[in-house]
Amino acid sequence: MDSKELFFLKILSLSGEIFSGKVYSFSSKNSLGDFDILKSHTNFITLLTGKEIRYRVENFLTDTSIEIKNGILIFEDDLAEVFINF
Repeated sequence: MDSKELFFLKILSLSGEIFSGKVYSFSSKNSLGDFDILKSHTNFITLLTGKEIRYRVENFLTDTSIEIKNGILIFEDDLAEVFINF
C-alpha cells in the first residue's frame, strides 16, 4: 500500500478520542446503504446508521471494526472526522 493513498481519520466519542491516524479506507452504512471512503473522496457529511464502522490502517491487511450506536461522518480535504455514540 502506497502512503500516497492514505488520508487522516479521527474517531471521537463523548469519552474522548478512540483513534487518530492515517488510514487507507473507511467503511460504514448510511440511509442509502453501505459506503466506502478512500483518499480524494468528494467532501461528504452523513449520519451513520449501521451498527459498526471499519477502517484499514496503513500496512494492515485486515480492517479494524468498532461497534457503534450512532454517528456522524464529516469528510473534507482528506480529513475524516467521525463522532460516535453521542
